[in-house]
Amino acid sequence: METKYQWFVGIDWGGEAHQVCVLDRDRRKLGERSIKHNGEGIGELIKWVGAMVAGEPAAMAAALEAPHGPIVEALLACGVTVFAINP
Repeated sequence: METKYQWFVGIDWGGEAHQVCVLDRDRRKLGERSIKHNGEGIGELIKWVGAMVAGEPAAMAAALEAPHGPIVEALLACGVTVFAINP
């Protein structure tokens, strides 16, 4: 199946921290890390995924268990496509 996305971000929602994994379109893991659920952690997430997309945020899709909130807003503001999934 053909897709316009080059990178895929999965975010496992946690109370104090979130586990984040990034894959390329060939399903190779590019990185994984835990980010804190605060402004600094969200800033680190945006900086980290921003470096991966090489100026093409529309080529990245993110999936997480929440349809709204600061992480969703930050990703959308950067141009990343966000999918809310039901855990």
